[in-house]
Amino acid sequence: MMVSQRIFSFFINFFINFFISFKKKHFDLFPTAQLFKWAFSFFAMISLTSCFSFLKTKEINRGENSKLQEKDYLEYLSHLNLSLLNNNQVKIKKLDGKSLKYINNLAHNLLDANELMFGLPDVMPNVQVYLIKDNRPFHFSLPGYQIFISTGILDKYIQNESYLMCLLIYELLRARFDIYQKHFAPPVHYGSVEQVVSLARIPAEEKIKLHEWSAYALTRAKLDHNIYIQWIQLHNRSYNDFNFHYQDRSLALKEELMLKKFVISQFGNKIFGNVEFKSSPEFYQFKNMIGF
Repeated sequence: MMVSQRIFSFFINFFINFFISFKKKHFDLFPTAQLFKWAFSFFAMISLTSCFSFLKTKEINRGENSKLQEKDYLEYLSHLNLSLLNNNQVKIKKLDGKSLKYINNLAHNLLDANELMFGLPDVMPNVQVYLIKDNRPFHFSLPGYQIFISTGILDKYIQNESYLMCLLIYELLRARFDIYQKHFAPPVHYGSVEQVVSLARIPAEEKIKLHEWSAYALTRAKLDHNIYIQWIQLHNRSYNDFNFHYQDRSLALKEELMLKKFVISQFGNKIFGNVEFKSSPEFYQFKNMIGF
């Protein structure tokens, strides 16, 4: 029996015994009707207390359940890579060998450089990269450090290693802190690029914060903070290409504006200087290795 039930039983037995003995001694002073009125008030008080305790317990349980649902949703998202891989309409391949090793080296260097800012995971993640043959420029990630890059953005817009690091740090931070929408359970038939990208989108406020973190994280990896600004500006200048990635021109412009404000607040008014883009020999080898 629960402790609360024992306490409740004790009060009932105590009150019954008290009522009987009190009635025998003071029958004339307190009519039966008055005593029953007191009894009703007492039981009402006990019942209300029990109800409030029950509601409080239910509220706590709802909080615990919501956490479990969030965890379940993230796990579901992490398995959507299988939906894409099993979709015959999607041309996709998983990088391996030297190309994957190169990406993981970049990712680990970025995480190492930001250990104090973000903390390192217990074990360095094994980043998985999927290349999707699609002329539309876009990228997204799923939980578990799974990064998806289209041939459209890789061939046309990632012309140097600095821009590749901009893309990587953004998706690494999303995966590191599980920044994904968790508001509903998607149906099991989600398997097209459009459907998975729609699930991977996040609200503008969270994207703006991610841009700020990304710009700051790159500076700790010895990159010019202007590089990330130019990366976002590249998206806006080519919005007709990136409209699938953003879907809202006004939000894309807002992201750039808020990022500039953040950079000015952190580094002063130095966002229009010349930027030196760097690329290692491994970057060009990577670009040559990953064609379909």
